[in-house]
Amino acid sequence: MNQNIYIKLDRNNEVGSREVTIGDVASIYCTDSTVVNKLKTIRIMKIPENGRDSTAGNGNAKKQHIQKKRYSVSAMKVIELIQKEYPQASVENIGEADFIVDYIDEKKRNHHMAAVLDVIKTVLICIVIFFGSGYAIMAYNNDVGTTEIFEKVYGMITGEEKTDTNWMELMYSVGLTGGIAVFYNHFGSKTFSNDPTPIEVEMNNYEQDLDYALIERGGRSGKEEDVQ
Repeated sequence: MNQNIYIKLDRNNEVGSREVTIGDVASIYCTDSTVVNKLKTIRIMKIPENGRDSTAGNGNAKKQHIQKKRYSVSAMKVIELIQKEYPQASVENIGEADFIVDYIDEKKRNHHMAAVLDVIKTVLICIVIFFGSGYAIMAYNNDVGTTEIFEKVYGMITGEEKTDTNWMELMYSVGLTGGIAVFYNHFGSKTFSNDPTPIEVEMNNYEQDLDYALIERGGRSGKEEDVQ
């Protein structure tokens, strides 16, 4: 069969089944829908249930944590499996050269406990950020002498000595809060535009760096799922 098969592999793929198939990690295009449906069911690897690695393509038996585990897989492995099924087909990958399979065993996961832990972590993070950012702002204002600057400017404008909190300090506080909200493009559950926030950009960069580091480590240690 002479067919052109196009696959697009995603860089990070979260799965909940121990049977990881091509359909779990890739988008597939072919003019023959029967071929697409068949390819989606081809198994790439099987995540062990008893704690030993029994992935397809290698006979090593190593102890693995089975509730949550990340595997590095080469696109060449996927192409090899497709070529075994359709030797005459032309396979072209327009996605990632290497990708991550992020396995989470939902059956053994305590969802109630996970939700409670998420709330606790969120509260702790909010407390740390609140006091940390407050301290940083106060330390900055103290270093540059913001109060003294306001006193001098107030005196230059009004000709009077500052005796209490004045309108300049109030405007500074409001402007600081508004500036932070505009910069982060986020206030509560609302955003000011459809652009990603700086935090979302940084988180995306962090996830990319983490994925590439895992792929590099898998390749160097020889644990990456690759062609035989």
